Amino acid sequence: MSQPTALFLRLNQEVRGPFGPELLAELAHSGVITPATEASADAAGPWIPLQALGDYGRMFPLRPAVRFKTKSFENVNRASDPAVDLHAIIAAANRPPPAAATPEPPRPANPGPPIDVMEILRENARFQARTEKPVDLTSRSNRRRRDYLILMIVVNGFFIWRLIAGWGNPITTLYSLAGLIVFSVGITWVVYGVMDRY
Repeated sequence: MSQPTALFLRLNQEVRGPFGPELLAELAHSGVITPATEASADAAGPWIPLQALGDYGRMFPLRPAVRFKTKSFENVNRASDPAVDLHAIIAAANRPPPAAATPEPPRPANPGPPIDVMEILRENARFQARTEKPVDLTSRSNRRRRDYLILMIVVNGFFIWRLIAGWGNPITTLYSLAGLIVFSVGITWVVYGVMDRY
């Protein structure tokens, strides 16, 4: 009896197909169908398992059997070995290290660039001292007081002149007096409260 070129499959109690050999091989490889899946050349049946259809039963790939490897254990503790003394282990751990100092390796005759961080910083400081001028630490005269007095005399002199010149006008008098007070308080706060010595 010749193999049918297309088969109907019964999957989840539903008839699907027809499927050709290439599509059946893809379904078998992806695990959608198994050798026990019922198939027929006709949609009405009769239904038989795929593995009973000769060549179609061989299209299912053989899955490799996965087993755990048997592990061999080696017994390193022998009955003839002495028992472990925990007090001796603790005493050995608390014992100070031996006092024999390791000899320092000899320095080469022509040392290269330093590799210690502190030595690098010292070398940088020596180079900086050779190339830069020393910082002048003498105290400078404070110009803040001089500038404060100049501003107070010039600007307040203007407000006082406006106050005297416009004595008969209450608006000029009020604005001149307010300018005198606001400027004096403001410039004192800026120069001595906000700014530093310069």
